[in-house]
Amino acid sequence: MKLSSVVYCVYKYEKEVDIMIIPFKNNTPDVSEAAFVAESAQIIGSVKMHEGSCVLFNSTVRGDNGLIEIGKYSNIQDGCTLHTSSAKEFSTMTIGDYVTVGHNAVLHGCTIGDGCLIGMGSIIMDGSVIGEHSIVGAGSLVTSGKTFPPYSLIMGSPAKVVKTITPERADTLLGYAEGYYQKALEYKKVLG
Repeated sequence: MKLSSVVYCVYKYEKEVDIMIIPFKNNTPDVSEAAFVAESAQIIGSVKMHEGSCVLFNSTVRGDNGLIEIGKYSNIQDGCTLHTSSAKEFSTMTIGDYVTVGHNAVLHGCTIGDGCLIGMGSIIMDGSVIGEHSIVGAGSLVTSGKTFPPYSLIMGSPAKVVKTITPERADTLLGYAEGYYQKALEYKKVLG
């Protein structure tokens, strides 16, 4: 079966490179011109990427069930998978502003508050809510329907709150997002 879709192309270093921004079921990804999508990433269907956000290499953001929204200056690092459920109550995903999603994380039908850090290899399942300015430790499993308050350090499998984060520590999380925004600007310069 052939997927009939439009794939936008850009020219870099005098060669053609496909950036996979793929419409699906009459939904075309809405990617801000001030966002960055790496050439090996796939952005599919009902996806909205706000100003300063980035999706890095080999990541997939698949909005084929419902809207996935990536907030301002948030970054999705290499190898991540973002998807939603076909169940109506879990068919959308919201990632707030200034969020860092670490390498190889899997986010599925969840809500991530502003200023969070999602550790490498974490899995966050349907209906889960991570309160603003929280950290989900690397490799943690947040099971379906769990809600965590703002300023939480969340770890384990299944994940639980292990302590409260100070406002000073939470401020450092914004620096991670800012650093990836600056890196995305550099990639845009180098890659076009």
